[in-house]
Amino acid sequence: MHYRQGDKIYTVEVSTGESKPEFSVPREMMTIPHEVDLISIMGDGKRILATRPVGQRSASSMDLALNWQHLLR
Repeated sequence: MHYRQGDKIYTVEVSTGESKPEFSVPREMMTIPHEVDLISIMGDGKRILATRPVGQRSASSMDLALNWQHLLR
């Protein structure tokens, strides 16, 4: 499991073999630069989807289409 806290990304091992989940001590994976906007961390922790500005920064929005495959039917 991976999570973000502030400008850092951490990883935690989760064990669900017993009656309640057990979590390992969090381990820091990386620090995110201030200009980068984190979108998603892939399950394997090896790939991160992020954006960073190129050129002049503007107040434009970004649209994200989820479950777009069903629109093709």
